[in-house]
Amino acid sequence: MYRGAKGITRFLETGGTLEEAANLANHADMRTTPLYDKRDWVIRRTSVERTVY
Repeated sequence: MYRGAKGITRFLETGGTLEEAANLANHADMRTTPLYDKRDWVIRRTSVERTVY
């Protein structure tokens, strides 16, 4: 069972689907799972890090 954003995000990064992640995390409502998907945070953080001040 995956718990928290880190586990779900890693699962999704390696090709898992949101539906599979919801089942692994034992989410009763599928709408909860995307809240734990932090893949876009990495993209945004990388973009910010490239910004020169």
